[in-house]
Amino acid sequence: MRIIYFLILNDFFNYTRKPHIVGLTKFAKVVVYEYQRKYILPYPFLKKIKSNIENLDLYRIYNPFPRKILRKFKIINSINRNFYQKLDVQQEGDVHVYVNPSQDLIPEYYSRPYYFELSDPFSLMAKDKRMAIECERKMIGDATGVFATALELAKAYSSYSDKIHYVPNTYDSEVFDYCKHEKLETKIANNRKTIGYIGNINEYVIDLELLDELTVTFKNCDFLFIGKINGSRKFMLKKLYKRIFNRSNVKFIGWVPYPKLPAYINSFSACILLDKRDDFSKFIHHNKTYQYLALGKPVVTLDTMPDWNNFNNIFVANSHAEYIQLLKIALEPAKKRQIEARIKEAKRNDHFSRAKEKIDIILQDSTDCKI
Repeated sequence: MRIIYFLILNDFFNYTRKPHIVGLTKFAKVVVYEYQRKYILPYPFLKKIKSNIENLDLYRIYNPFPRKILRKFKIINSINRNFYQKLDVQQEGDVHVYVNPSQDLIPEYYSRPYYFELSDPFSLMAKDKRMAIECERKMIGDATGVFATALELAKAYSSYSDKIHYVPNTYDSEVFDYCKHEKLETKIANNRKTIGYIGNINEYVIDLELLDELTVTFKNCDFLFIGKINGSRKFMLKKLYKRIFNRSNVKFIGWVPYPKLPAYINSFSACILLDKRDDFSKFIHHNKTYQYLALGKPVVTLDTMPDWNNFNNIFVANSHAEYIQLLKIALEPAKKRQIEARIKEAKRNDHFSRAKEKIDIILQDSTDCKI
C-alpha cells in the first residue's frame, strides 16, 4: 500500500499534520505532494524535497493557477489536469488523502476513492463562506472515509457523510520522549516556577481575559510563550503587548524549531491551554496536549470540548476561578505516579497508535489495499 497525501503550503511542516503522516510510515509507503502557488513559471512543475524519514517521499508542487482561475477557464484547468495525471499516484492499491476543501478539483483529475482529513471547521474560518461550504460538502460527501480530529467536527459534518471516523490529533513520540529529554537543561532555568504555553497565539481562539488574570494572579511565577502570533495589528499591539507581554514575569520568545520544543517544555512547571469557551474552540483538539503529557507535565484547560471527557490526567476547569485553583494544584510538586500516568496516557495516543487506527479503517473499507 502507498498512501498519497496532497497538502497545502507548509502543511507537512505544521506541528499538527506531521505526526499523523510520520506515524503512517511505520505501516506503509507515504508520498507527500505539498502545493504552493508560486509564479516561477507559467505552468505547474514538481520539485523533490529532501526527506530524512524512512519510507517517506516528499515533493513540492509549484503552481501559478489560483482555484478561481482553474474553475473559470477550461483550457487552464486542462493544463493543470494533465500535470496531475502525470504524477505517479495511480498505482494499484494507492490511497489518496486530502486535507483542505480548496483541493476539490484534484479528486476530479483522478476519479478514484479518497479519504479526507477533517481537522478544522473550514467554513467558519473562510472569507467566502458560501464557497467554503460548497467545497466542504463536496469533499466530505464524496470521500470514501473522513478522519475527524474532534468529536464536535464529526458531529457537525455528519449530515455530509455517514463515513466519518473520530481519529483525534496526536504527537510524535520519538521527538517528545520523556526518557530522552528529562535531563535537558535550558537557558531559562531559575528558581521560580514557570508556566508555559506552546503554539499559535490567535485572537480568535485565545482567552485574553483568562490570560490577563493568570499573569496577575501568578505574579511570582514566570510565563513563557513559544509560537507565532496570528492576528490583527490592533490585537498584537494594543491587547497582547500593552496589556500582557510587557509584564516583568511574561516572556515571549516566538517560534522555536520543532526538535527543540521538548527542552523548553521540560523547563515548565505547569502547561496551559488558553482556548476560549465558544463555538469555535469546541472543534479544536490540540496535539500540544499530548506533547505536554508525554513529558510528564501537568496540563490545565477550560472545558472547551467534549473530547476532554476522554482524558484522565488533565485539569479541566469550568470557569476562570476554577482554572486558577486548578493551576495552583498543578504547580505543586508532582509525585512519580502522576508523572508516569501522564506519560502512559500520551503513549496510548502517540503517532503510531493513531496511524494504526487509520490503516485499520482503510483496510476495512478496501479489498485491494495491503500493507
